[in-house]
Formats: sequence, C-alpha cells, structure tokens
Amino acid sequence: MMKLAGCLLLALAGYGAGCWRLGQARRHLAALRQLELLLGRIRDEIAFRALPLEDILQMLRAEPGFGLLNLEGCGQLQRFCLPALFTPEERAALQPAFATLGQGSCAEASRTLAYYQRRCIAFTARAEKETDKAKQLYRSFGLCAGLLLAFLLL
Repeated sequence: MMKLAGCLLLALAGYGAGCWRLGQARRHLAALRQLELLLGRIRDEIAFRALPLEDILQMLRAEPGFGLLNLEGCGQLQRFCLPALFTPEERAALQPAFATLGQGSCAEASRTLAYYQRRCIAFTARAEKETDKAKQLYRSFGLCAGLLLAFLLL
C-alpha cells in the first residue's frame, strides 16, 4: 500500500513540475509583453510630451501593468536592468534600449525605442509559440515522467 501511495505521489510530483514549468513560460511571455508596452510608453512620452526621464519613470511606477519588470527597484531609466525572467539572449538584445536614453534628441530616442520595441515583438512572438507548445507538453510530460519513475521504483 505504501508503494502505491509513493507511486501516486511521484506521478503527482511530475505533473506538478510540468505545471510549474508551464507557469514559468507564461510569466516569461507576460514579462515580454510588459516590456513591449513599456518601450512603447517611454517612446510615446518622449516623442509627444517631451517629458524628462525621471518624470516618465515616476509615471510608469504608478501604473499597475508593469509588475513583472520591477520598476520600483530602478533609480533611473538609463540604468534599468531586465529581470531574471528574460533569457540571456533577450537581455543582451534589449538591454541597450535603456542605456541610450537621454543621450540624443527626442527623435533619435523615439527611433531607437521603436527599433527595440520591434525586437521585443519578435521575442514575444517566439515566446508565444513556446508557450503554446508548453501548454500541450509540459503537464503531460511531467505526469508521464513521474509515472515512469514510479514504475521503475516498483
């Protein structure tokens, strides 16, 4: 009876691990979408209102839609660091968007941010495909792996 209960627990643990991995994929996708929106908002505020970067950061902190990006821990937009939810490839490709802020004219900043926003859109599209795959695979794979491990231990 104890072996059967242990096998059931292993199967459930595998399913739980698959659910956890699916949740991570969904958080990654949500963070990319938030970054895409953030880059667009910064671009619009610079281009249309010519607000100083400090005011833009304060305004964005007050908005609820950027929780995964941890704007509260950022002192200046130019020094904003992408959180660990992003892959190293995404960080290397998107991090320079913030370092260049405030170094040129409003038109240059707007053009630069539009470029990085398009790059973010490409990363988001790829993450959407991966999340769709994850929805179909991770939970069932975790359950199968847990059941296989349980059968091997019997």
